[in-house]
Amino acid sequence: MPVYTLDQILNDADYIRLAEPLRALGQNNEEAARLEEAFVDVLSFFEGKDRLPNEHNAGDFEEQSLAVKFQAILSDPKAITDLKYLDTFGLLPTVVDETNLTIDDILEDEMFADSSDIFSLKHVRSSEDIDKADFVATKKPCRNFKDYEPLFDAVAADLESGLRKTKRFKNEQEIEVGHFFIQKGTVIYVAEKGEIEIKNGKKNCRLRLIYSNGTEGNHLLRSLSREMYKDKTGRRVSEPKTGPLFEDAEAENQTGTIYVLKSLSSDPNFTQYDGFFHKIGVTSGDVKRRISGAKDDPTFLLAPVEVVASYKLIGINRNKLEQLLHKFFEAARANVEIPNRFGKVVRPQEWFFVASPTIHRAVQLIQNADLHNWTYDLTDAQIIKKE
Repeated sequence: MPVYTLDQILNDADYIRLAEPLRALGQNNEEAARLEEAFVDVLSFFEGKDRLPNEHNAGDFEEQSLAVKFQAILSDPKAITDLKYLDTFGLLPTVVDETNLTIDDILEDEMFADSSDIFSLKHVRSSEDIDKADFVATKKPCRNFKDYEPLFDAVAADLESGLRKTKRFKNEQEIEVGHFFIQKGTVIYVAEKGEIEIKNGKKNCRLRLIYSNGTEGNHLLRSLSREMYKDKTGRRVSEPKTGPLFEDAEAENQTGTIYVLKSLSSDPNFTQYDGFFHKIGVTSGDVKRRISGAKDDPTFLLAPVEVVASYKLIGINRNKLEQLLHKFFEAARANVEIPNRFGKVVRPQEWFFVASPTIHRAVQLIQNADLHNWTYDLTDAQIIKKE
């Protein structure tokens, strides 16, 4: 019978079934990255089923494969040491038992005796099973979670104050960059959205999801949608209320609207910052009318835009308010140069590398007349209290 190496086990076809590879957790160390991802798969399985994968479960080849990978990890003292920091459920032993199976012992198992039926129809999974596997198996620790943590704090504060509400998830069209969802008690932030693909008449794409528990996933849109449908407690978090800043003022004193826009440009110089690149402006008229000619206006990067949030102003000088917000986020102002249709270089001044929930937090502080006690920290990408 053939003898397999650890690399071959961790590179089997089932394990690398995802169309787009995940970014390695190991720094320039492919073997370490594969071990980490394999162990994260085991943790996800244990979290979902409250048990370890069983290699003797003849009806589930994926579970068998996962069990073999876990046994390979247990047989490697260095792997146990390296992976200990991920072991939130205490699955790894503190001291490796010398009687543990070796990799050769594992590979002597009867499941490896004959690989002729690997592609038998009995191992073909339904689309629902594939979506579920995609949703569970691709979670891993988020290495830059500190960049997103302020967003989750802001959403929690908004839900507590009533500025945001939770609503029953209805359809996959609700899944967009910058939106929040709650699935099995965990808040999910849609950080990135890949290229749309159409298969069997249905749209799908790869998403980068950030979870409030400090992990991230590179899931398919339809996988997230399916899990949200199945979860009876699954909720979508609404966008912030956009009522007037001074609700007790007379309507005729309305002096404008703050708007927050995201660019729909296909230019990779802009798309790479999707979710963290916004235009902050103020207008005295209708926002939709203001942005109607965006694709021909270098101020809007010569591309269509989407309104992320808007706030009516009553009894307040719109120009001074705009200047106040721009000054507050000055450190994050984007240095953009774009030629207009006559070839003249234009430098739009209203684009900032700031997430929309952070902008919303600044507006809240203005509403509470408390912005002067806070500052925007560019390093941590969050609003912090002045000392």
